[in-house]
Amino acid sequence: MSVSSDPPTAATAPSLTFFITKLLPGLVLIAGLTLSALKLAATLGWPAPAIALLLGIGVALLPGTIWVAPAAKVASRTLLRWGIVLLGSTINFAIIRDIGTTGVLVTVVALYATLLMGILLGRAIGIDPRNTLLGSIGVAICGATAIMAVAAVVKRDDQKEGAVAYLIGLTTLAGSIEMLLLPVLAHLMGLSPHSTGIFLGAALHDLGQAAGAGYGVSAEVGSIAVATKLLRVACLAPTVILISRIATKQQDRSGPKLAIVPWYLVGFVAMMIARALGILPEVLVENAMIISQACIVASLIALGTMISFNDVMKSGWKPILLTASLSSIIVCLVLVFILGSKTAFNL
Repeated sequence: MSVSSDPPTAATAPSLTFFITKLLPGLVLIAGLTLSALKLAATLGWPAPAIALLLGIGVALLPGTIWVAPAAKVASRTLLRWGIVLLGSTINFAIIRDIGTTGVLVTVVALYATLLMGILLGRAIGIDPRNTLLGSIGVAICGATAIMAVAAVVKRDDQKEGAVAYLIGLTTLAGSIEMLLLPVLAHLMGLSPHSTGIFLGAALHDLGQAAGAGYGVSAEVGSIAVATKLLRVACLAPTVILISRIATKQQDRSGPKLAIVPWYLVGFVAMMIARALGILPEVLVENAMIISQACIVASLIALGTMISFNDVMKSGWKPILLTASLSSIIVCLVLVFILGSKTAFNL
């Protein structure tokens, strides 16, 4: 298995003059918008990815902001990748104990069943294979982070940033709606706090949505929801690596072709292992989630500034159908699995 070596070396790094004149102004803007997005998310209780994307689109709509483009290209890739690496250090394998064996099975089976159904549904309604994969993995695993992680390694002839942003927006919107509805549904179905936490964590797309919905019910539900969601996040690296290996063997067929396994997914796995071995500095473990979220939010803002609305318009209604269908499918799958495991979940 080959591993890419994307991080710039001294030979490829931009000159100091280029950095000061071309990159620094845009990076300062993105940093300021990142702080604003995180503050607004904390104050309003809205998903940070949605706010970040909207702020980035706002910049794209302003005249005379072409100077942001060099910094946006760097931030949308480099910060995303380091955000994913740091995300690995937030995974504590004690979550398996917290969730329980049945909860783990419910979560993992629903995840991969949703991913498979998404690929089949996208093919049936005629969505571009790359966008089908992005939309499916976004709903199945961890929303915007998963979409951007896969988009960064999918080989393509052009940079369809607008299509990527469209899928992120749809996934975030669907998850935000479900964040309000699923706690009510769990109550109506009479689920226990433990089962409610698993339901929310296994069905909602974004970690922030799972935390918001869970802690909105109770501290117990919130902790289980976050643990369940982190289990899905832990599936990101192996899933992308698996897809990459399959695509490599099918290079003569049409469909998305993935590059060699990127360094940041290897870093994600390495950080998970290091966390499990207890060799990470405590200060890193305590702050990894905050730093990772800031990096991912910044990359979403950068992506928003690069949107091509022609790509958005070309995407049409089919991604909406895909996202809505998969969001409903994963909710139904998780709920059916939980209701079918009443004894294990102690309902």
